[in-house]
Amino acid sequence: MILGVRRQILEGGNGTRLVLAAERTQRPDPLNHFNIYVDGWNVTNSHYIASVGFSAVPFIVIAIAWFVLLGLFLICSCLCCCCCGCGRRNYGYSRVCYTLSLVFLLLFTIAAVIGSAMLYTGQNEFYGSVERTFMYIVKQATGVLTKLTSLWDSIQSAKDIQLDGHNLFPPEFRGNIDHFNNMIKMSNITYPDRVANQTIRYLTGALNPVRYVLNVIAGVMLAVAFLGLLFSFCGLRVLVYLLVILGWILVTATILLSAVFLVFHNVVADTCMAMDQWVHDPAADSALSQLLPCLDPKTIGETLDITKTMTATAVDMTNAYTVNVSNHDQFPPNAPFYHNQSGPLVPLLCNPLDQNHKPRPCAPDEVLLANASQVYKGYICQVNAEGICTTQGRLTQGSYDQMMGAINVAFTLDHYGPFLASIADCTFVRDTFRDITTKNCPGLSITSQWIYAGLASLSGAVMFSLIFWLIFVRERRHRSQTKKSMIQMNRF
Repeated sequence: MILGVRRQILEGGNGTRLVLAAERTQRPDPLNHFNIYVDGWNVTNSHYIASVGFSAVPFIVIAIAWFVLLGLFLICSCLCCCCCGCGRRNYGYSRVCYTLSLVFLLLFTIAAVIGSAMLYTGQNEFYGSVERTFMYIVKQATGVLTKLTSLWDSIQSAKDIQLDGHNLFPPEFRGNIDHFNNMIKMSNITYPDRVANQTIRYLTGALNPVRYVLNVIAGVMLAVAFLGLLFSFCGLRVLVYLLVILGWILVTATILLSAVFLVFHNVVADTCMAMDQWVHDPAADSALSQLLPCLDPKTIGETLDITKTMTATAVDMTNAYTVNVSNHDQFPPNAPFYHNQSGPLVPLLCNPLDQNHKPRPCAPDEVLLANASQVYKGYICQVNAEGICTTQGRLTQGSYDQMMGAINVAFTLDHYGPFLASIADCTFVRDTFRDITTKNCPGLSITSQWIYAGLASLSGAVMFSLIFWLIFVRERRHRSQTKKSMIQMNRF
């Protein structure tokens, strides 16, 4: 457990359940009378979704306040202009106000450019990081299923393996094979790629529209900022007023989009923290265990015991056939196992496990499972129509194929033993999430901050630009009227 990170473990009827990112996800839950949400990270929990969505309320309030207040200001300005005659009154002119409005207008336009650049760059990097992260999860999950499918196929085929018409495994052991397959099929690890692909499809469907809107907002807001600056310089009051109305709506939309992205940012940050905490306690049940789940302890023991027993049995039965049939020269010509075997004796297979199913070293004269197919090919003889060897050799093609069926089962089970163990003790899942938290989460955090800062800078810059457009146009008109008045006075 990491120092300073508090974990909450809830005791349930089925054991312990780890509440992930418990402190970070403590937010008001509008679905539970605004009580604090305490069940931790879980994207399938409607209360979690509601609580993380509630974190965007401040931005929504700001957007509503901006929309209402500026709307009231525009309405009042129009009423005053219509009732009092906005072009018939005498105005004073302030050079300081004119200069300051021009300076601030330039500064906020530059801020809008910077905000747009941060937003465009940040969102590309962010969504690229999100896509790479979940594609990595899908790749890992699909790899698990591919290996397990190969393993199950090899185990299932072991039931039908025969050597000279006799089943390699006894009936009771073939029943164990059926039990093994039923046990695995009942386990939820048979569908990791489906769960991961559903997750990435859900996120892609949710994020792609936001990504498109971000690009449009960045371009349109930047264009509005430049056009407003240009129209203000040219004194095109009507166009400036139209841009103010357009900018009023766009700023509101941008602030609301900031609220939406804040929700995404919080979900990503919650997920990264949940992964980091789960890595240090993967045995406990949690929401993350549904994405790339581990096997339960009972399944662990039964799976490894069955695979080790099948490996040892396949090797022992193959060696027994080699000793009693292939290397036996005393069969009478009409015996069932006679095929005129002759020549060098077939070497025995190396059993990778001892009697206690512990790893054992191979003897120098034993054949490794990985090399058996090549080594045993050298002992195949040519046969006639009756299946009798007509050349030197101790294995017919049929007996070789049947032996290789048993050897392939042993090799597959032995080869996937460490892989099964890594799934069983959560090593595989823990390594996957550790890679994500160390390689992907920092980039996600930085790029999400770019988007957040870009949206804040862009909306704030355009917001104040609207105000200074009005001030600058007003002061420019006052300046023009003052100059005209001074010229007329000089003429008089």
